[in-house]
Order: sequence, then C-alpha cells, then structure tokens
Amino acid sequence: MDRAAAPAPVLSGAPVSADISNDEFSAGIVLLVDGEGYLCCLEVYSIGDEPVRRLPPVEQINASPQG
Repeated sequence: MDRAAAPAPVLSGAPVSADISNDEFSAGIVLLVDGEGYLCCLEVYSIGDEPVRRLPPVEQINASPQG
C-alpha cells in the first residue's frame, strides 16, 4: 500500500457515504478509512438505470458521515 500521501483525519470509525447526481447519472459512494487515515475500501454504485462509468469532479460529491 502506498502511504506517500498524508492520511485523512479520522473523526470516526463509521463509513462515509456520498450521493452524486448530475446530467449523466445518479450514484452513491461508500468509503472506509482505516484507523490510520488511509482509504481501505471504495464502493461506487448506480442509483439509476445507467451504470457508473466514471467519477464526477470532487466538487459534485456531497459526503456525509454515517453512524
């Protein structure tokens, strides 16, 4: 695992989810960060009929902690 980048601050052990909706598709994202602040799991799923073919710009992702 590449740990050259700085880790994210760990505020909670709960997953973070995000919803994405634009003209191309609607999707959801779930991500998990390990206890040290590094991404350990990323799941992207379609909410509509069209599959997710690429991630949108980060500005369009609205994340919120779950838990």
